[in-house]
Amino acid sequence: MTNIKHIKKQDFCEFYWKLKELKGLAQKYKFGNGFKLPSPFTEKLCRYLYGLSEKKGSPFDAIDDLKNNIEIKATVSKYGTTSMSREKFDFLYWMYFDLNSDLVSIYRISWDDFIGKEPYEKNFNLNKEEGKKRINVRLNQYMGENELIDIYKFNQKESN
Repeated sequence: MTNIKHIKKQDFCEFYWKLKELKGLAQKYKFGNGFKLPSPFTEKLCRYLYGLSEKKGSPFDAIDDLKNNIEIKATVSKYGTTSMSREKFDFLYWMYFDLNSDLVSIYRISWDDFIGKEPYEKNFNLNKEEGKKRINVRLNQYMGENELIDIYKFNQKESN
């Protein structure tokens, strides 16, 4: 079992609790159940947690100390349903946000885990023929055994 670490930086915690509150309001007033996490928030959080640098002017979200190209994806779906570019990255960091437990499970998936696997190859080739730049994937289909790297919990919301 992976030890749970805590996200303590106030701006990330405060923003998370407001997002969760907004999702609750949307459900309460029947404005929908769908929920998409803002990528500037999730990408910045991932870069902060892992000491990654932003890679401006690039199709990639970050770069690590070894100059690996990093793609960052965040979902509230345990299946990791998302779309992604066909650009070859070195590693994809998948942040699965469980809004019920306030946990973020972070997986590190290598490019090699995508190549040669049926769902990706089929989708990649189909979209390539149609001229699409992005493909739809379920990230949980590409994980190996050791790709969970951390579980984080957001610090409790402070009372006003």
